[in-house]
Amino acid sequence: MDDFIEVSIREAANFLENTESALVVCHVSPDGDAVGSALALVHMLRRMGKKARAVAPSPVPRFLSFIAEKESFVYEDGLEDGYESVITVDVASVSQLGTLSHLADIADLMIDHHSSGEIFADNLVDPLASAAGEIVAKIYRTVTEDGEIEPDPVIASYLYTAISADTGNFKYSNTTPETLRTAADLMEEVNASDGIKTDEISRLLHDTMSENDVKLFSLITTSMKKYEDGALVGALLTTPKIKLAGLDESDLGGAVDIPRKTENALVAFVLRQSASNPTIFKLSVRANVELDVSEVCALFGGGGHVRAAGATINASSPGKALEMAVEALKEAVRRYKSETAGEKNEQK
Repeated sequence: MDDFIEVSIREAANFLENTESALVVCHVSPDGDAVGSALALVHMLRRMGKKARAVAPSPVPRFLSFIAEKESFVYEDGLEDGYESVITVDVASVSQLGTLSHLADIADLMIDHHSSGEIFADNLVDPLASAAGEIVAKIYRTVTEDGEIEPDPVIASYLYTAISADTGNFKYSNTTPETLRTAADLMEEVNASDGIKTDEISRLLHDTMSENDVKLFSLITTSMKKYEDGALVGALLTTPKIKLAGLDESDLGGAVDIPRKTENALVAFVLRQSASNPTIFKLSVRANVELDVSEVCALFGGGGHVRAAGATINASSPGKALEMAVEALKEAVRRYKSETAGEKNEQK
């Protein structure tokens, strides 16, 4: 087994300052945290006069085009050969790299904030951070304090986007006082510039629905099923269903937040069939209570946070994939109900 080194913020900043070029890699179905953090790293490196590029194994969602429109995130075979270093960001396990999983073997630095997963490189992992963007923000501050780059409102806007995305605009339980202090510093920097302001970032991230968002809402709500008396709610999205709705992979970011809002739901999930391989299914899970869904996702080689996690399920059919996901999640919900019922009885 490889012995990987735990890296500090100082050491991560040194790594960026000393490398000549870097390929920054995101996870499958990249979200606001992954995209914002990757863009911040890329632009930090470029400001230092280095070659840098961000890639992802699947398309960046359209709703993130306001920050990602100038970066393709498209990977070409052998691209890594043109870069001295490979950095992964917001990637908790090799399986989350999807078709880019081979890059884990040559990754030089892993930056992540998930409480469970798989260490595959020298790493800076802080499970107490609300987002990978919160960790990258500390690296950014260190690099600016070193005089390597000037404070940059564009980089600050990427980091603010990353943190806002993963905290649900600072309303999720992963939001800490340190998160708010970091966001406040970034907010001052962003809003002092002539570019995009933080209120617009929040509107575009959290309060805007495109025509395809409406289609997604309809697809999810018509596909949803309840289990365990409504404590578990989820939807299976097969490739034919997705195509029939006029959607593609880039439209599905945040899909799991739709069933999560269902009344009485303790846990919500969305299981999505891969367009390129019908036997691969992406599982996204969210909990509205302190129920560790990362443990469930770990059963399938995935991981994440206590209340937000994901995994990839390999199954012979959509029905089989759904059965595997539902049975594992049912067991977790039942265990949670039993434990909380026992606690209540003890308090009486």
